[in-house]
Amino acid sequence: MAQLYVSEDIEAIYGYMDEYMKGDIVMMEKFLDERNNNWIPEIAKFSKEASTFYGVGAAHLGGDQGVVNLLRKAGYTSPDLTVPIAIATVRSFYFSPSHSA
Repeated sequence: MAQLYVSEDIEAIYGYMDEYMKGDIVMMEKFLDERNNNWIPEIAKFSKEASTFYGVGAAHLGGDQGVVNLLRKAGYTSPDLTVPIAIATVRSFYFSPSHSA
């Protein structure tokens, strides 16, 4: 797992979680996908109020329902994504000009 952190490959980290949970789709949805989807409206709300730091576990970043993809689908752009050892952070997400909210 540490090697995946060092490589900063968020998709590989997500794949590791799938292996770790032995392909249990229900658990992956509960542990990652549902939580990620619940965070996006909160991130949007707090980001409008003030510049805000968001720290999430690395496993929450990758995958179709990962925080990075969900924020991009919501109209955010990211010039910088960093996954340091032991903690993952998403930095510098902004509303894109096409965002309707």
